[in-house]
Amino acid sequence: MKVGMIKEGFAKCDSVVESTIRCAMQNFEEAGATVEETSIGMHITGERFVVPILHEGTYETIVNLTSIFGFPGIYPTAMEQAAARGMRTHLNDVSHTLKGVTLVGAYTKRRYNHVHYAKAMNCARLLRKAYDDALAKYDVLVLPTMPFLPTKLLEKGCSVKETLKQVQEMLIGKPQFNITHHPALSINAGFANGLPVGLMIVGKHFDEVTVLKAAYGFEKKRDEK
Repeated sequence: MKVGMIKEGFAKCDSVVESTIRCAMQNFEEAGATVEETSIGMHITGERFVVPILHEGTYETIVNLTSIFGFPGIYPTAMEQAAARGMRTHLNDVSHTLKGVTLVGAYTKRRYNHVHYAKAMNCARLLRKAYDDALAKYDVLVLPTMPFLPTKLLEKGCSVKETLKQVQEMLIGKPQFNITHHPALSINAGFANGLPVGLMIVGKHFDEVTVLKAAYGFEKKRDEK
């Protein structure tokens, strides 16, 4: 198995997270895999593509109660009906995060008529190809799940601003695969300062089996130590 370590995935990493992930690559090598660093320049740019898709998509789904049109997957009809009932009767009960995302989506739709959403969806195709090109050389790609160590939960009664700030931090470095639809999972790579460090393993479309095999091999060698 060939493992490609995305160079740009470490761009915003804390030093302790980066060192933990790089040391953990020994688990792949001891399992018989080859590990190489590879560069995917669009990985960093791809974070920007996620924003309009996330905000405007959420607005259409939550406020207008529309489905995910055009997505080539299973549509759970019971969930659609339940979500519609819940949003019509309890929309004010959703989290501050969801309200904030929806408000931004509503503004950009009314001000720009989904132009940013359309551009982002077009760019997502290029991002998908960039990952596909890398996956033509490697069986899986890996990168840190989060660029920093886990943060403390916010205190009860914290401000909306504090909540939204922490949520935005959680989106650094990994939401790109939500718009390219590559299968991915996160596994514990080790600990730093007593806190877990996650390793994200990404595979080819419709090849979840290889992702799971890579994670299993990694886990076995990790737990032997």
